Amino acid sequence: MSKTIEQKYRRLTDTEHVLLRPGRYIGSIEPHTATTWLVGEDKKMYRREITWNPGLLKLFDEVISNSVDHSKRPEGKNLDTIKVEVNRETGEISVFDNGGIPVELHTEYNEYVPELIFGYLRSGSNFDDTEDSTGTGQNGEGASLTNIFSTSFTVETSDGKKSFKHTWTNNMNDKSKAKIWDGGKGFTRITFVPDYAHLKTTLDDDNYAKIVKRVYDVAGCNPKLKVFLNGERIVIKSFKDYIALYTEKFEFDDNGDWQIGVAASDDGFSHVSFVNTTETVEGGTHLYYIWYQIATKLREYIQKKHKIDVKQTEIQSHMQVFINARIVRPRYNSQTKEYMITEVKEYKTSWDVSDKFIKRIIEHGIVDRVLLWAEAKAKAEELKRLRELNKNIDKGVNFNRIDKFSDAMEDNDRHLCELYLTEGDSARKSIQEARGKNPYVGSFALRGKPLNVMDVDMFKILGGKSKGNESDGNSEIQNILKITGLKIGVEVKSVKDLRFGKIVFLSDQDLDGFHVSSLLINFFAYFWPELFELGVIYRMNTPLVIADVKGKEVEFMTDEAYEEWAKTAPNHKASRFKGLGKFKTARFKKIIENRANYLMKITKIEDTDKDRITLAFKGNRADDRKDWLNGVNYFSSFE
Repeated sequence: MSKTIEQKYRRLTDTEHVLLRPGRYIGSIEPHTATTWLVGEDKKMYRREITWNPGLLKLFDEVISNSVDHSKRPEGKNLDTIKVEVNRETGEISVFDNGGIPVELHTEYNEYVPELIFGYLRSGSNFDDTEDSTGTGQNGEGASLTNIFSTSFTVETSDGKKSFKHTWTNNMNDKSKAKIWDGGKGFTRITFVPDYAHLKTTLDDDNYAKIVKRVYDVAGCNPKLKVFLNGERIVIKSFKDYIALYTEKFEFDDNGDWQIGVAASDDGFSHVSFVNTTETVEGGTHLYYIWYQIATKLREYIQKKHKIDVKQTEIQSHMQVFINARIVRPRYNSQTKEYMITEVKEYKTSWDVSDKFIKRIIEHGIVDRVLLWAEAKAKAEELKRLRELNKNIDKGVNFNRIDKFSDAMEDNDRHLCELYLTEGDSARKSIQEARGKNPYVGSFALRGKPLNVMDVDMFKILGGKSKGNESDGNSEIQNILKITGLKIGVEVKSVKDLRFGKIVFLSDQDLDGFHVSSLLINFFAYFWPELFELGVIYRMNTPLVIADVKGKEVEFMTDEAYEEWAKTAPNHKASRFKGLGKFKTARFKKIIENRANYLMKITKIEDTDKDRITLAFKGNRADDRKDWLNGVNYFSSFE
């Protein structure tokens, strides 16, 4: 059935259009679910997922923002108190301030000023663009929108000479006769009941929580105002104290017009930003203006200090920024004011990041997070390239042709086998002779000190192309991969994925020997940190001193332990075994047979251990190593 001309074409009043198209004026009135900052029971800010009505929150914001704006005008200089009352049972909301509105008759419109500014769209005092206003209003629609979306809306005010009261009902379509009388102390109170039915919502816990959060925002951005909620004052002495509701650790700067807080973030970039008390949830030019300055300075520092080039956006992702900005006549992309579009040159205020502030941010730890991220990114890219070479490593493996490798003799339960990585071939031969018929023991002799994988092109080491050149790679690293079954860039899910369920470092009991073990830890921890959790990595702690007391042997792993014991045992003979080469096969046989007493398992690599390993082996950390203590124990995780 076709529509008539009258049905197809309509002319709406302002009020009808607002009610029909709420998204244009107050944002969505559909339930919105998201994780957002809310005030907890301890009056701190916490992120929690809730479902609220953005339009309802906007209606409240329009009213309370009027009070804040008036406190910044010359005629509102005495306004220092805002009181919010929310009746959860009736749904009524009231906002009081101790600043009055002129109760005067507007001769042009023949209506009193309070009736004019609250009873009509596009009315008010926000249309003088020559005035350097730092308020939130700009279109003259604010509180009148709240009136339209309310079943009842009452204005009470006094300018100190006259008092005024007026009530609108039925979405601003009906109104009572204004009451005017002489006298009264300056104040304004707006009391309204939102049209919850039209908004398709109620004043439930989540909507109320968003209103509470907004009242705290007002208090935090305007510490000179005494702000109350349901009779209780919200005491926030400064914007710095407001930031402290979110995080305890942050850096702060304040030049009067701009108050900036910066904290480290582990969950990507986030911000809490305000322009003239309006929360800019989506950000805007002011947010870019701040974080880009900071990120640019940090980038310069990282380039100079650490020789790493990272983008500003990559630094940004490790920051949490708090902004309370005063900007003259800000402009937004919509009436909901979630994103500010004013160009920087039009702010009429400014903030420049200082070297002192950057230094504090660096000390705060953001740069450390960026460096760790950059290292992880580089490693991930490297692993991706290296995975391509795994198939070449495994191709045509003949274990009998791997030099200085003696395989375990067990073929079925390979995960029960033990691989001894020895410092030198003599130790390997002794292990093989000492194992006898034990089918679970294998060994591979290292040639000198293992490769420091943090400072080499592993793609080249594994036989790939590096800078256009072919390479045979590092045969020792390739052989370890073949022997163990490990694959670069492939996580080990189970010990059963390996050819050896235990990988044991066997090195001399001196500084060089510990260095060998440390380099091996560096190698396995760099590519397969999960091996430590799986209980695969061990170090064999061989005796450094063996004492003979009347034919009975006593073993000591350190000189200190032996010297303390020797004080009580004067009649003994002692032999020192600094190098593995001094052990005869019979001694190794005894050690292998009782190896549970000599094996130390590295259960896991702690974060502090990772930091130490990086500090020890990363080439660009030379300056930092100068201040590092000698002999840091890499084996802090040994059982």
